[in-house]
Amino acid sequence: MKTQSKDTNPQIEKVQISILKKQSIAQKFAQVCSLSQTTIQLSISYYIGGSIASSVFGFLRSTMDIDIIADIRPISHTTPKKAT
Repeated sequence: MKTQSKDTNPQIEKVQISILKKQSIAQKFAQVCSLSQTTIQLSISYYIGGSIASSVFGFLRSTMDIDIIADIRPISHTTPKKAT
């Protein structure tokens, strides 16, 4: 089985997918809302697409996928000042 991401263990991904498939639409929507709140708190720009986003605009689709694109950047650290 090929994983969605190179750094993901195939067995772990299989478990994650099976858990997601068992969730109701309400549970999936709650997770998207939680993710949205977290990204806003962390000042991360993001975009939600897929059938979940289409449903918000009244275009129902048979698939219930969520596409998330996030602009995650490394944290900028300040350089410590030298002692004088």
